[in-house]
Amino acid sequence: MLILAALAAMVVVAPPHQAGEEFLLRLHPKAGAISRLHIEAHAERFDQPGTMDIDSIFKITYLEQVPKGHLFHWVVEKADTKGTGSMKQSASGGRQMAGREMDVVEDGRGKIINMGIGAFLDARVPNSSVTLPKDPVKVGDTWSDSFGNGSFRATFKLDRVVEEDGIREAVITASLPDVPGIQPTSPFTYWVDVKSGQLMKATGEMDMHQGPTHVSFHFKVSLL
Repeated sequence: MLILAALAAMVVVAPPHQAGEEFLLRLHPKAGAISRLHIEAHAERFDQPGTMDIDSIFKITYLEQVPKGHLFHWVVEKADTKGTGSMKQSASGGRQMAGREMDVVEDGRGKIINMGIGAFLDARVPNSSVTLPKDPVKVGDTWSDSFGNGSFRATFKLDRVVEEDGIREAVITASLPDVPGIQPTSPFTYWVDVKSGQLMKATGEMDMHQGPTHVSFHFKVSLL
């Protein structure tokens, strides 16, 4: 028993990060990378309920380093959409996403510099939803910057660093400001591979109110 106890004491599990460790976080999309975006929505309009489910697959088919960041070409390979009730018409429009393409220039922090064909997908491009800090940060640090398509600002936080399947991931949360008609119901959270810069996954929930319409959204992004 003493020998076993001594051996156990020698086994040290390294933490995902050291106290005070700084991280310079950057996004580095890769040619051939495939992401899945899944959106669930529940709506009420004039007391008419409706649901919509969008399951889409994005692929980067071309990537080039440009002076301001990365230029990459997105292709929507799949867009399975189902809709009922008041959201049936919106769902039919979502099916037309399949086959759409767009060129995006992104600065390495997630900020969209330029979008070509398919700008209507701006808010649905996974990398445009998180803005990384300009300088190295420690766990617990926060920064404020534009969010999504740049229409408003958010406060981001490096909440923690975790290790999953041998990959160190920076877990970043986004707190949205008081925006008329938009109310987050759970934190927007993003997992970024510290070493490769890949956006591994993202989740979030929010309510949107516009006139007589109330829509609850839940989204999830995952790198396949």
